[in-house]
Amino acid sequence: MTTEVFDAAVAVARRVGYRNITRRLLAEELASQPAWGRDVPRTMNYLINEGKMGELVAQILEAKDRLALVPGKRTPTLSNLWKEHDKTEIVGTAYRMAVKGGLFSLSLPKVAAEAGFSVGTLRNYFGSIEGLHERVVELAKANANPALVRELELGARYMDPVKLKAAAAKSLVS
Repeated sequence: MTTEVFDAAVAVARRVGYRNITRRLLAEELASQPAWGRDVPRTMNYLINEGKMGELVAQILEAKDRLALVPGKRTPTLSNLWKEHDKTEIVGTAYRMAVKGGLFSLSLPKVAAEAGFSVGTLRNYFGSIEGLHERVVELAKANANPALVRELELGARYMDPVKLKAAAAKSLVS
């Protein structure tokens, strides 16, 4: 992947947001550059057929904070890459909320509002709040946060989030 293609993708991301980089916009950006002396359709075919478009988008996602790129308006997409990115973003938001208020203080409307998604999107991705709980606990295990893991184990016994968090903390101490 050339730096020219990456720079063109960054220019598109700055204009429309990194979520909205499309093949058409990238091809238009490449074609508009006077120094671009290569065959744009051939380059685009290479990016698409060799799976480099996904790599390009992944590189943009890695650099989005460093380059201060904005996400742009969320548009409906069938791309699995964006779905996985969205799921990761939602689980990260839910994890931060669970660390503050406890796992069972989470609700789909609260997490959706905090993460900037609709409740329907969360239901589509996780099925229910239990599915989201499972993904948050997986992240808690990966981050070595036993309190949230223990909280899920105790969840059936205590329905009040405050009592549940206190019981989970007490069980970790003893």
